[in-house]
Amino acid sequence: MQLARTCLSFAALAAVCAPAHATETVSCVGTGDPGVTVEMNLGSGLPADRPNWVRVTTPDGAWSTLSVDEATPVALYQSFDDGRSFSIDLADETVESLAILIRLLRGEEGDHTVRIGYLRVVGQSIHPIVCDFGESE
Repeated sequence: MQLARTCLSFAALAAVCAPAHATETVSCVGTGDPGVTVEMNLGSGLPADRPNWVRVTTPDGAWSTLSVDEATPVALYQSFDDGRSFSIDLADETVESLAILIRLLRGEEGDHTVRIGYLRVVGQSIHPIVCDFGESE
């Protein structure tokens, strides 16, 4: 009985002392078209380059990895971040073909960081975007 209480105490202590995982909401807008937006939520833990969710809007439609959104459903196919470039590929719901490509380059000077790139809706359109990284939740 004492062993069970000790184990429970350690489990409770571990749960309380576990680090919180912050997330960062990233907002991107089209540089030539205010109707173009990309929103994503990135975790600070590993894998840091894997978005928790992504929403994309263009004048031609809306796509989202969140099932609660009223948008065309897409799935995260792959993502990559090497610190200078950040790539996200979204596939159709059945993960049979690519639907959305997001490519971003990072630049920084002092405390100021910018990310610019493009949003490509495969077979439909391509849009230049600029992103704001830094809104922690």
